[in-house]
Amino acid sequence: MAMTAFAVGAAGVIAMQRASIQGNADARKLDTANSIARDWLERLRRDATMWTQPGDLSKTNFIKQTGTLYGKWAMPISMCPAATTGTKSNADGLCPAFDIFGRDLAQDHFADASFCVNVWLDSATTDGGAADLVRAEVRVYWPRQLATSALPHTGASGFCDSAAIAAADGPDGPLPGGGTAVYHFVYASTMIRMTPL
Repeated sequence: MAMTAFAVGAAGVIAMQRASIQGNADARKLDTANSIARDWLERLRRDATMWTQPGDLSKTNFIKQTGTLYGKWAMPISMCPAATTGTKSNADGLCPAFDIFGRDLAQDHFADASFCVNVWLDSATTDGGAADLVRAEVRVYWPRQLATSALPHTGASGFCDSAAIAAADGPDGPLPGGGTAVYHFVYASTMIRMTPL
């Protein structure tokens, strides 16, 4: 009887420990995703410091991509290097893919990503016909399961590519096995104003 009571108690403790470990892992990933989202909002705000004339976005890096990042979710890869060199990454502050610690990954390591960022920009107001205010939304998503190789709609770049963007869209995704059934999401938004001279 004592052994039975011990086994029942031990099973409960083991189950509680497993739930605790899973909860801690999920909380750590959520915290990292929030940090990545805030980081990308700051990158866009920093980019706006080069926007000094209404409608003239030519000196910016990300905000000027009117055909790419405006009116849809897209990956901001224009500044992201194709590959890293040596042991030190040269992708810091430039890429939409991140490792488990929240460090930028160059395009040759997108398949190893733990988090992916999409950006959506929209012109909000105009000054005499030229935009002087932009709404910026950032979406960070990461897989619900541990093995990213089991994700649907993944290509050579893993889940951080255009196929994954399509799968992630919508509350449950337009494609089977997409959206919240497959990914966790964090959203953040801000308004970016022109910096007058």
